[in-house]
Amino acid sequence: MSHQQRLLLGLLIVFAGWVLSNHATAVLFPLVHGQSCAVEFLGTRCDLAPDRVQPPNRHALLGLLVLGTMIGLRLFARTRVVYPFAMIFGTLCLFTIGYDALARQPIINSVKIVNDTINILGAVIAASFALLLVILRRHGWPLGALVRAVVASYAIKVASVAMFLSVMGAVHGATELFLLYIFYAFGAFSLHLMTISDFIARTAVPPQEAVT
Repeated sequence: MSHQQRLLLGLLIVFAGWVLSNHATAVLFPLVHGQSCAVEFLGTRCDLAPDRVQPPNRHALLGLLVLGTMIGLRLFARTRVVYPFAMIFGTLCLFTIGYDALARQPIINSVKIVNDTINILGAVIAASFALLLVILRRHGWPLGALVRAVVASYAIKVASVAMFLSVMGAVHGATELFLLYIFYAFGAFSLHLMTISDFIARTAVPPQEAVT
């Protein structure tokens, strides 16, 4: 198989994973969450309920959970590499909770924002795979490793979105947007980067070319 044929096959696998993940979203979400989702071209459109201001006790419980976690980390994990990251994002979460407690405003166009974020996530995963395949087009990357990476990345994407939809109704406003960002950036996309790293590790790249 020539390099061009292998590249084309790899891109077709990535495209198939992208499309199948959208269909999985449209089929599974109504069963799990009772929300209707339809496939639209290379994305999905879910009939989510517009954001509504939630009772203060829900944000208070989340704030106590975050604060308790931060105190626990301060007492028992100050030397861990995750400590600065957790403290920064814990502080940001407490700030958003405080803002929502004062402003008590829902997200404007929340349905569009959530749907667009889900669709952008799928597109970014596909684009990163496509760029990687173009870079490695002259190397003998293993076909099975690519299939595993694509399946894992899009399965993680569907699972992350499902988890966000499970909690989005419990919060509102800036806190909901913050959780959406966490699920996007540090849930689905970070784990996707790990699947890409595993794929690269299984690809034979000569050391001198890897340096340049």
